[in-house]
Amino acid sequence: MVFPIQYIKISPIATFGTNFNYSIWYVEIKGIIEENLMVRVFNGYTKYRELETIKLCLKHFRQKNMMDIYYALKNKTNVEFEHPLVSRLHRELVVEAKFDEAEHIIRDADTSGIFQPYVQAAKYSPEWQRIYALNDDGDIPCARGGHQMCIDVESERIYLFGGWDGKKDLSDFWSYNIKKQRWHLLSADTCADGGPSARSCHQICFDPARKSIFVLGRYIEPTANATIADLTGNTYGSDFYQYFIEQDQWVKISENTQVDGGPPLLFDLQMCVDSIGRTLYVSGGRIAVPGSIAHAYGGLYAYDMDASVWKIIRYDIHTQGTHSPPTPPDTHIATSTPSHRSSNWTSDNRSPIPAQTIKGRAGHSMVIDNLKRGLYIFAGQREKGQLSDLCYYSINEDKINDVAQNFFRNYGSDIGYTQRAVLDEERKELCVFTGYVCNKPTNVVKNLIWIYSIDKNHWEKVYENEDHDLNYWEHLKDTEPLPRFAHHFVYNPKTRTYFVFGGNPGDPVNDRRRLDDFWELKLKK
Repeated sequence: MVFPIQYIKISPIATFGTNFNYSIWYVEIKGIIEENLMVRVFNGYTKYRELETIKLCLKHFRQKNMMDIYYALKNKTNVEFEHPLVSRLHRELVVEAKFDEAEHIIRDADTSGIFQPYVQAAKYSPEWQRIYALNDDGDIPCARGGHQMCIDVESERIYLFGGWDGKKDLSDFWSYNIKKQRWHLLSADTCADGGPSARSCHQICFDPARKSIFVLGRYIEPTANATIADLTGNTYGSDFYQYFIEQDQWVKISENTQVDGGPPLLFDLQMCVDSIGRTLYVSGGRIAVPGSIAHAYGGLYAYDMDASVWKIIRYDIHTQGTHSPPTPPDTHIATSTPSHRSSNWTSDNRSPIPAQTIKGRAGHSMVIDNLKRGLYIFAGQREKGQLSDLCYYSINEDKINDVAQNFFRNYGSDIGYTQRAVLDEERKELCVFTGYVCNKPTNVVKNLIWIYSIDKNHWEKVYENEDHDLNYWEHLKDTEPLPRFAHHFVYNPKTRTYFVFGGNPGDPVNDRRRLDDFWELKLKK
């Protein structure tokens, strides 16, 4: 609505002090004084005032139950001062007192999506519930941190492998049946069953097409006496495994992926499966460099799951600098494929676009958007600094876009390490669970959950708790989880439920303490 203006009055409403300065103001007004145009604007403004006056009268007459005057004015002016659905609801609920019919109207309105704008704008409310589940022997996975979980959405099963119990790395392998709320020990020692050795800070992910799980990376203490043989052998070799669920069988894909043209030995890396493109993506992670205090990081890699060929999509920024790890022989020679397989990936197309890359990092998050065909890479740690960027890699276009350079500054969030992120493709929302928050001068452990709306490009903090009082948590041990980091976090889109297991509570008294509690989280509006 355009409002015609003839006069403007400017008057100070506060002096903000005893000595008020009566300054001279210069005000310039720009507008249109053409008579024909102003007549139309003024007439439109007059009709607008009349319409609003009639609506207010109709509202007043109905509130006072002066229905004869209400209908007379309504029929005479043909003015609808509210949505017909609201008028119908008022008649059935207020006038006729037909409550069942009023409920049907509300249900029909909900079905038509009339409440969706309000629901989308509403704030999330977290609902925690602790899961007390056992296996057939009455056992559960022991307390640990640095473990990894993945989920088979179709069968609604969660898989858990490895971790650190505060004293040693673990090699046990578990599955959790969500429907039956039951744990099952698949293997007490995967190494004895032909699978990976005990490890932590590795990564696993689920391939829904072949019902299998990939395992890559592990943490290893660097030693100054390592040799090239250690780099290409078992000590610093990046072994690569695949577990076939239906056959209950482990397959060792590679003794050292770096020799096969893939990543070197990494820890705190990220990995996800593109089931449509039959590709496994690996991002970042810290490279286990023996005898070096420098920080070296992995880039962005792709693994053709059908042809068993690695491809380097992007190197880390400092690949050719002093931060580069030692390169064993035949590092970039792609694995020769069997004759019955074909692949477009060769050693010739391994070179990335040098002008467009992603900073290598560890303790970050990466999720895949199968509908949009892209990867979201979020935050992490690089050397002693904390990254706070959100990048998007388009698989089809092979391009990287910066969604946010420093969203912590823009949204007032805390910089966290070992974030856990999952993507709700239907809602187009990224959920980030941060535990270890880096603040100066001290670092703190607290539970912090953020939701990022991809469509709205907006962050919302939905949960925060940093209380470490023992009496407080003894009272709320079944209400919400203790603050932690190095935990793991998966999402079941069927029921829109998040699952959290274990982690490191950052106990200042007992630094070996780990957690074994299991939680489900639902975010409701």
